[in-house]
Amino acid sequence: MYQYIFKTWADGFHDAYPIRLQVFVHEQNIPIDLEIDEYDPTATHLIVFLNLKPIGTARIFNADENEESHLKIGRLALLEEHRHQGIGSKMMEILLDYAQIRNCKKLSLNAQIDALAFYEKFGFKADEQVFDEGGILHRQCIKYLVNV
Repeated sequence: MYQYIFKTWADGFHDAYPIRLQVFVHEQNIPIDLEIDEYDPTATHLIVFLNLKPIGTARIFNADENEESHLKIGRLALLEEHRHQGIGSKMMEILLDYAQIRNCKKLSLNAQIDALAFYEKFGFKADEQVFDEGGILHRQCIKYLVNV
């Protein structure tokens, strides 16, 4: 049974960090010193459990302290054996619902070039500029939300 649970970094670190370490550091060779940053302590972390075992994670946080209606999604990761099963899409739907409930007007994320099509399915539009983050090419993506 899948569970999608929001946690603080203090409560979710032991679940989220091993997934991020496996996906970003071991699989994608991102330097370990870039893995945890200043946003983790204040972010809300979505953790996916399968039969009580953590298999995926993402975070969402206030992207601009001067603009409370702008949230940023990041560090979306799934263990390899759980990819291509719709779990990442379900995570994005939950994160979009989270943003909507908080009256978010603008969502952003830094998408790895290889993952752009995934985020575009959810209405994100990529900037033209390509940039390197941790040795991987990315583009910033934006989605504007209309709150009903």
